[in-house]
Amino acid sequence: MTFGNIFMAALSDILGSQTEAIKKTHQILKIKGKVLPVTLTNSNLAAVYENGQKVIGEHFIDEPKRGQKLKIKEIYLKPRARAYPEAIKAILAADSVIIGPGDLYTSLIANLLVKGVPEALKKTQAKIIYILNLMTRYGQTDGFAASDHIKILEKYLGKNCLDFVIVNSSRIPEAVLEKYKKKREFPVADDLESDYFRVVRADILSKKEVKKVAGDALHRSLIRHDPDKLAKVIIKLSGLLLSLWDFVFPVEVFRVKS
Repeated sequence: MTFGNIFMAALSDILGSQTEAIKKTHQILKIKGKVLPVTLTNSNLAAVYENGQKVIGEHFIDEPKRGQKLKIKEIYLKPRARAYPEAIKAILAADSVIIGPGDLYTSLIANLLVKGVPEALKKTQAKIIYILNLMTRYGQTDGFAASDHIKILEKYLGKNCLDFVIVNSSRIPEAVLEKYKKKREFPVADDLESDYFRVVRADILSKKEVKKVAGDALHRSLIRHDPDKLAKVIIKLSGLLLSLWDFVFPVEVFRVKS
């Protein structure tokens, strides 16, 4: 990710435009499909905690001070950002919109703060699929169960927008859980019941434990969703949608990402 940011920044300087840099990145990396920025506005993510404290900058929200037990009360962009028009078009034209997995506030909700994005997600005819995180995140979702994640997501996305929620049903190895426990992070408890959306439970857990590269000081997840397993679930889900609505439903995924 760090290399990608530097690569994009360098191309933007060379070409004089973020839009042209994105197009050139597609060509150089021979990307299949299309990658779109949610906004081109130069903006910062800001959080307000329950004691009124304000923190500005994604990194500082992601990496809170040790011992901090405060919960995020509100999150916003400073200054306000406008959506990239092509991103809005993609959401409106998509058959499926996949939200997640990723840090609830800094990776997912950050996109919903961009003016025009929540409105497009409410307007689109696409089925909206949310992939629930495997673990809580210290400083962001301490003590959150699955229903808490959805409650916060809906605060910014809007009520009754989700169609499916995918939840991992596979057990996480104890050795990995012990490592997470030291970081005050725990599995997200599945407390979801029948609601307006449909819950899809499946084994989507990668069996590999992620090993950090020497010298990497950033917070990294030790376990992740298995991309192949997850893709199969989404494809099967598309088949389910086909049987329910009886029309051609090609798999076109637009992932909301900061």
